[in-house]
Amino acid sequence: MKIILCGHSRHGKGECAAILESYYGLRSHSSSWVAKEQVYALSPELQAKYSNAWDAHKNRHEDRPIWYKAIQAINTPCKHTLADIVFELGDVYDGMRDREELRSCVNEYADLLTVWVFNPTVKAEESSSNSIRAADCDIVLMNAGTLPDFQRKIKRVFCNFMVVGV
Repeated sequence: MKIILCGHSRHGKGECAAILESYYGLRSHSSSWVAKEQVYALSPELQAKYSNAWDAHKNRHEDRPIWYKAIQAINTPCKHTLADIVFELGDVYDGMRDREELRSCVNEYADLLTVWVFNPTVKAEESSSNSIRAADCDIVLMNAGTLPDFQRKIKRVFCNFMVVGV
């Protein structure tokens, strides 16, 4: 089974990925981490602002629209190029933000589960850096309580998928 975690910045996708990794042994990789060298190479704005891809990645939250456009370029013409790379490395794609990329992956992978991670207490991103919405995903995972609450919820939800598969 392959899982794509979608949602706004700082809504809990990375935490969800870490829980899936520690509890179920699923290997997760964030899109920005996997693509950092390519994003940096494709972005004169990032090259002007940072001395290397590592620094650009560390400050990616400040430059979301630039990262979004660069990842779109990586996924041209094949919209699931980055997903192919991520899924060669592991089971969980942490941080997809483009609706066309998501649709392409839904068509490409038969064993795919798409998850929208949502925290109502954290501001949503602008559409210039995230075109996916909750309705585009198979399930919505609410992250509105404490960290232990979120961990229990993830374990409860995913135990059903891990037993029967998708």
